[in-house]
Parts: sequence; C-alpha cells; structure tokens
Amino acid sequence: MKTRLLFFHLLVSTSLSSGPVFSQPKPSPLVGRWHTDDKTTIEFTPCGAGACGRQVAAERDKDKQANGKFLAQDVVLDKNNLFTGLVFDPGNGKSYKATWLLSDDGKTLTLKVKWGLMSFNEDWKRIK
Repeated sequence: MKTRLLFFHLLVSTSLSSGPVFSQPKPSPLVGRWHTDDKTTIEFTPCGAGACGRQVAAERDKDKQANGKFLAQDVVLDKNNLFTGLVFDPGNGKSYKATWLLSDDGKTLTLKVKWGLMSFNEDWKRIK
C-alpha cells in the first residue's frame, strides 16, 4: 500500500511540475493594434479559433460611431498563408468576405475585400 501511495505521489508531483500536458494554442500573429489608412485603430484579440478585430479609436468624427464595435470576425489562417474572415462596414451595416496578408516582418497587414467586380485594398500598420 505504501509503495502505491509513493508511486502515485511521485507521478502526480512530476506531472504538475512539468507543466500542462496539453500545449496551449499559439495566439494569432494579428493580435495587437493596427492603424488603417484613415487613421482608425483596430485591435485584434484572440477569438474562437482565430482573431477578431474591434475598432478602438478613430480620428474622424464620422468614424467614431464605430468605436467599440467588431469590424472583423472569424479571422483564421488558411492553407495559402492568408488570413480569411468577415469584415463589417459600419457605414452601410453590411459584411463582406475578406483576406488579410501579413508582411514578412509582421509590421504591415494588407486588407483585401472583393464584391462582384469591385475590390478594395488597404494597408494597415502595426502600432502595438
């Protein structure tokens, strides 16, 4: 009986001291704050399996109404090394499929949105 208790104690103490058995998912490289071309600040945070982007500040008065709102959701890395998800336009209330391409140095994020024959590209700069 003492041998079993000693073995159990050693097993538990070794498991607890060596850290978690399961590894934690790596946070998205998008996590942080980004400045858009129109001086709006978007903050990406972990969200589900990927990241979500919330507008935290805007320079122009007409853009400030979206402060605190999620403008990007379900952003995950796909097999082509592009981040894909939904982007929301607070001006018209619509959502669009979007892709984001992160530069090799991690300092620039290019948003690409396409609807029908029209498309939109914008570079965001990492600020934090």
